[in-house]
Amino acid sequence: LHDALPICMSVNQELVHGFAKKDKYLTDGDKISFDAGCTFDGAIADSALTTFFGQPKKPEYVKLLLACEEALARGIKSIRPGKHLGRVGYEINKCAEEYGFGNIIQLGGHGLEYNKPHASPFVLNKAERNEGIILQPNMTLAIEPMLTSGSTKTWADKEDGWTICCDAEMVSHYEHSIYIHSDYCEVLT
Repeated sequence: LHDALPICMSVNQELVHGFAKKDKYLTDGDKISFDAGCTFDGAIADSALTTFFGQPKKPEYVKLLLACEEALARGIKSIRPGKHLGRVGYEINKCAEEYGFGNIIQLGGHGLEYNKPHASPFVLNKAERNEGIILQPNMTLAIEPMLTSGSTKTWADKEDGWTICCDAEMVSHYEHSIYIHSDYCEVLT
């Protein structure tokens, strides 16, 4: 049987773990991130993407989303069995710096285990190449960069205690679940 995990919807300065509210409506140009997880017989996958409702308010906002998506691709491309996990954070941070965007480092990716959506190891969004555990075949990880247009200060929303917000004018979040084979890594989501 399929079991569903909640779909988080984070709007504008909400970075992650937001959810729909009855009295909240989207307006033209709002940023919205969708973060969804699902399970199948205990196997878990987690994925996120960011887009706009209508037309983006500034061209820089589009650039931010594209840079975050590129940071995800670079992080995934760096994954190889026998190499350090830090390569992922190194590539994500390098991409953020190249584009001049803030990089959320207090949050990050994570391991995925049967019936456990957030497991070890924590996948840093900023690290040194030779830092962290050695990647092994059969590991499943969620890689999730979060970039901002400036500030990287975050806090939990006082009303719901769950939604993580950011001081930046615009934020972006992308995520894929990956599986490490003996000689390559496969994107599952």
